[in-house]
Amino acid sequence: MEAATPNRTMRLIATGQLADLRPDSSFAVFGLPFSDNGRFYYETISSASAHDLSFGYADSDGLAMYVGCNNSDPDRLSCFESPIELWTRSGLSISDKTNLVKKMLGELQSLARQHEKKVIVLRTQDASPSAEASILRLLTFKIAPVVSLDAFVDLTQSDEQIVSGMRSGHRQQVRWGERHVNLLLPDPSGEDSTLCNQFQALHAEVSGRITRPQASWDAMNALINRGHGDLILSALDGQIMGGTLIIDADGTSYYASGAYRRDHFDKPLSHFSLFTAMQRSRARGNTRFMLGEVGHFDPAMPEKELGIGWFKAGFTSTASASLIWTIPITPRNGPRPFVR
Repeated sequence: MEAATPNRTMRLIATGQLADLRPDSSFAVFGLPFSDNGRFYYETISSASAHDLSFGYADSDGLAMYVGCNNSDPDRLSCFESPIELWTRSGLSISDKTNLVKKMLGELQSLARQHEKKVIVLRTQDASPSAEASILRLLTFKIAPVVSLDAFVDLTQSDEQIVSGMRSGHRQQVRWGERHVNLLLPDPSGEDSTLCNQFQALHAEVSGRITRPQASWDAMNALINRGHGDLILSALDGQIMGGTLIIDADGTSYYASGAYRRDHFDKPLSHFSLFTAMQRSRARGNTRFMLGEVGHFDPAMPEKELGIGWFKAGFTSTASASLIWTIPITPRNGPRPFVR
């Protein structure tokens, strides 16, 4: 049982004051160790709307909690339109974490009201002795969370073990790709942008329009050239059919984007390229490959999203569970909703 000790004094570190107080390897978050790679890329995609609203809390030992959020979603306070996640320094007592969570939820409410958001979207992992447990303690009886699953592949496994964990149909599609699909890989010199330009053109063609600013493509190219990601194009009968973008972050690779010709969906255009991306990710020293969300248990989820989740889930038999909390904004002078 935890000894009763006075809570540490935590001071708010507002947006713009975090430059010298960044999380390091002693900070943990669901699925993602702290890294600037993803932020570097997604900030360029949302450049017009991703006004940074991040903040943190510090004590006498330095930064204790980092809360990354921005203004990219018009109705929700989120982080690049994904749920806000918390980076929390290890070694804090449960009472300190609970105190931090109360402060953090109050600050999120204040920011949401200031920027006229309707809700806050927050992700927590589980009920282990962590900051997440404190959120469960404060919110469980007021808001019903949605369960989310993120599929991942353990890259410490051999190729044979990874393939054996796939759905049988996916194994067949990978083998088909080995025989029929030609893969185009980045220039090892890290100085050629040809592949990125081809992927950009394919993305615009498949989307029917230009969906991203040029800066996002430049950022993608820079990450790949620095060895912090990968881009694999698949070609069939001499024509480029698809592209798979991977971004690395502190030992984990993320399936960040894909574009494939819809008029050739009768062919498995992406299975072999994704398996190859896993192999190349392991060669770069990563130990986990995150395929991404395989679906909320939400009956309102669009059929397309369910299909994408079904596709991702076929590559692995392992997934991480988290809870997505949609927290309503309370009136400024209303009751304090998070104190029990």
